[in-house]
Amino acid sequence: MTKKKFSEIVREMLISSINKTTGAIGDSANCKIGQELESLVYRLKWNIYSEYQNKRDEFKVNFMRGGKKSRINRHKIAALFYISFISVMEENNFFCSPSKELKYLFAHNVIFNAAIGIIEAFFIYYLDARKYSHNRAYWLWVKKNGMVIRNSKYKPYKINEFILAHKKKNLSVLLLATIFHSIECYSKAKFEELKKKN
Repeated sequence: MTKKKFSEIVREMLISSINKTTGAIGDSANCKIGQELESLVYRLKWNIYSEYQNKRDEFKVNFMRGGKKSRINRHKIAALFYISFISVMEENNFFCSPSKELKYLFAHNVIFNAAIGIIEAFFIYYLDARKYSHNRAYWLWVKKNGMVIRNSKYKPYKINEFILAHKKKNLSVLLLATIFHSIECYSKAKFEELKKKN
C-alpha cells in the first residue's frame, strides 16, 4: 500500500467513520472522544502506516508460503489495518482514562466501519479498472448500497467480541480476516436472494 493510498484511506474511511460514529452516538462524551481520536489519527497517521507495513510483512513471513513477496487479499488487508490502528492507539494511551470503556466501544466501532469500507473500496476499484467478472453485478450493488451486515444485533455483538479479544491481547489477523470474509459471503448471498425475488 502506497503512502498516497494510505492517506486516502485515512481521509475517506477513518475520518469519515469517526464523524459518522460521533453523529450516531451523539452525546457530549462521545463528541469529545471523537475529537480526541480524530486529532490522534492526524498526528499518528504515519505511525499507523508504519505499523501496518510491519505487521503485513510479519504476517506474510509467518503465514504465507511466498514470504514477503506474497499477495494478501482484501479481508487480510482490512484485518491488518484494524489491528495496526488499535495497536497505535494503545501505544499512545488512548484507552487509558476514566472513560476507557466508552473509548473501547468508540474506537472499535470506528475501525470496524473503516475496515468494511476498505473491502467495499476493492469492488469500486475493480469496477473502475473495468475488470471482468461474474461478480460485476454484485460489485455494482455494493457500490450503491454497501455490504449487508446481517441483522442489527450482529455488528454490536462482533464489536464486543473484538473488544474482549483486544483486552485479552488476542486480536489476530486471521480471526478478523475470517469474520470479514464471512460478512462478505453473507452480503453476497443476500444480493443473490434479492436478485431471485426481482
